[in-house]
Amino acid sequence: MPSAPNLRRQMHIGSLYGLASAVLFGASTPLCKLLLPGVGPLMLAALLYLGAAILITSFRALPLVRRRRPSVEARIRGSDAPALCAIVGFGGVIGPVLMLFGLARISALTGSLLLNLEAVFTIVLAVIVFREHLNRSSAMASALVVSGALLLSYQLVRIIHKI
Repeated sequence: MPSAPNLRRQMHIGSLYGLASAVLFGASTPLCKLLLPGVGPLMLAALLYLGAAILITSFRALPLVRRRRPSVEARIRGSDAPALCAIVGFGGVIGPVLMLFGLARISALTGSLLLNLEAVFTIVLAVIVFREHLNRSSAMASALVVSGALLLSYQLVRIIHKI
């Protein structure tokens, strides 16, 4: 068990990684919107994942990135295969492709705002499936995100009815 200062440091580093991930993910939507007219949603999704695979592989090949001590993570077992296939299928194939098909039809701003619901659905899954505790501030933040998405959806419905 890590000491309290070490655990706190790891939590801060984890929070910074999460924040950096959110910033980069948020920047990807408007950038994808720029590329969609010339590439198409299916090809862009494939290129994004090909690029991610190449980048991760190259990072793993660098000597500075390699772990010097053995990993403490559990090994993947054969019984994990169905869940792993579902995760890859939904989160790595179907989700990104549907996101890009939708993004091709709406503005980058609207797409970015609707992507905020990803966090809400992740929280709902964590609470329902994994019995995670949802504290009051997280619940309020989720409610604000849902309220914003509902307001945006209402505006989208009004725009669609005008067309």
